[in-house]
Amino acid sequence: MRLRRAGRALRGPLNADVGRHWLTTLRASDFVNWQDNAKSQLGKNATFVWLIGGACLFLYDGGLRNLFSLRAAAFLGIGMFAAAIIVGGVSYLIVRAFANRLMKRFPDPSAPEALSALRAWRHVFGIVNLTLGVLFVIWVYASFFWL
Repeated sequence: MRLRRAGRALRGPLNADVGRHWLTTLRASDFVNWQDNAKSQLGKNATFVWLIGGACLFLYDGGLRNLFSLRAAAFLGIGMFAAAIIVGGVSYLIVRAFANRLMKRFPDPSAPEALSALRAWRHVFGIVNLTLGVLFVIWVYASFFWL
């Protein structure tokens, strides 16, 4: 997402966007192509949650020796693809369903109330993706190693 337009220089106090938070500078055009990047971004988030969460679970369960084992490498290596497909896909379906509902409610995406709703739901979508990823890695780890 571009936070400033091409050709606009960040020089001194003349630029009004310098002191603002990035959420206040979002425009409706920033949300037009959201589907292009949403799938890949949600898949990347699920992969990172899988790798970090899986490493933490292996460290918690057996320490460094457990983390640097063949089963940990197989679990983390194979699981990151499954997490990207499953958690990323489910998150994308949830995001798409809510986006369609928001588009029906706010037909003009450049309206101030539409932009504020998009900003608020954007954080909710990120939290939902993170929560699904954490629950998925705990569920899969528990089903393989805690039985």
